[in-house]
Amino acid sequence: MPLGDEQGSYIAKFPSTSFPGVSENEYANLALAEAIGMEVPERELVEQSEFEGIPKAFEMLSDGKVLLVKRLDRGLGSQRIHIEDFAQTFGVYPSRKYEGAA
Repeated sequence: MPLGDEQGSYIAKFPSTSFPGVSENEYANLALAEAIGMEVPERELVEQSEFEGIPKAFEMLSDGKVLLVKRLDRGLGSQRIHIEDFAQTFGVYPSRKYEGAA
């Protein structure tokens, strides 16, 4: 599977040493949301070995599966659709996005 650019239809979420199992966890949560009737994007868990041209920095991050999620911020012909997540809405910097009150 070749890697693309920001115009692609899917976002590839690679495994992380900081958050073990994050790809599988997000996949499971999307499946659960779908099972209770929520509309969720297409998604698939794939092995890193299925990708061609992964930068070396990504190969060293962590073993595990890659989560592919159909982009919600693209319309026909790669038209951009503006979307904000709650971190953006509340002014949380991307580096602190996963620091929550747990």
